[in-house]
Amino acid sequence: MFNEGLFDAARKRPIPALPRRIGVISSAAGAAVHDVVSTLTRRLPLAEITLFPVAVQGEAAATELTYALRSISENSDFDVILLVRGGGSMSDLWAFNDEALARAIIACPMPVISGVGHEIDFTISDFVADMRAATPTAAAELATPMPLLELMQRLQGQAGQVFRQFENRINAAGQYLDGWVHRLQNQRLILAQRHHPRLTLELRLQRAIRRQWQARRSVSQQQTSLLARFSPARWVLENRSRFERMRWRLQQVLIQRVQTQQQSLVRRQGLLRVEAVQRQIGQQRRRLLELNNRLHRAADHTQRQQAQRLTQARDVLHALSPQRVLERGYSMVETNSTLIARAQDLQSVLNHAPHFLDLTIRFADGTVPILAKKSAPIIGG
Repeated sequence: MFNEGLFDAARKRPIPALPRRIGVISSAAGAAVHDVVSTLTRRLPLAEITLFPVAVQGEAAATELTYALRSISENSDFDVILLVRGGGSMSDLWAFNDEALARAIIACPMPVISGVGHEIDFTISDFVADMRAATPTAAAELATPMPLLELMQRLQGQAGQVFRQFENRINAAGQYLDGWVHRLQNQRLILAQRHHPRLTLELRLQRAIRRQWQARRSVSQQQTSLLARFSPARWVLENRSRFERMRWRLQQVLIQRVQTQQQSLVRRQGLLRVEAVQRQIGQQRRRLLELNNRLHRAADHTQRQQAQRLTQARDVLHALSPQRVLERGYSMVETNSTLIARAQDLQSVLNHAPHFLDLTIRFADGTVPILAKKSAPIIGG
């Protein structure tokens, strides 16, 4: 095997930084698999863990280990495989020196991490695996190189950068638009004497453009403030793949918006001619009407969603009400405003009562007071 180059470091594959599915081959009854699962769950709770229980010592251990690894190889959905076992004598670990098992590790299409025994123990599986860990717990840590906390911090930083870039580009576009508005105002002085009616329309167009830009900026600031009130960490946990798509779409939208603004400014340079002002006013008026309709539709949609959420929350609270439990035919027994939930609690209270015990039975439509006393023991059948 050494002459075949199966131990070469150049053959070994890298471990993915964020594995989605992790396969664990180990004994289901050992302490090692408990430590591995606990470590994986703590470091990366998003990952799906699948245990393949096998014998890790004895005559059948090597065969079961090889069969489990080959069966996993047929399912390419796993991102990394952990082959682990706790400490023991050299005879206990001998199954991991099997040649068939070593060749199955090499043939596995996904990376394999070997964590067998303690730090001083070495087997052939350690040499042919893509990565060797000193202990099973260390193997779990190597399989999750990027813990959840670090992932959350990175995504929070990237989200902040995207929001800042978005706001900076909007501010830059606004400043650029202000510059063109100032130029249009200078042109107004030149055309004032000969083209007063058209100049009036131009001023109205400028005011409409400014109001539209200010409205969009206000909406953008409100949306940014709303996003800041929610925890990015929780959002990332629930929408990891969706976040990547949204970030890519946001970048594309920003690029398209900047290109659109540039093209629009180029067109406006041509529209400065007196004969094109009337046509531009009509286009802007239709655009403002369309934006107004879109704003009303978005507000109606948001209101319907909020009303639906309130209705669902009210139904859940109503279903969990104690009154609903009583309406299904149940009742509660109380004494001195204390709920008696078990028969042995009632028997204990009766044992300490001098004569009679005041009880209250609560039904869905009201309460019934009763007097209870301890019954004499029944002798015979």
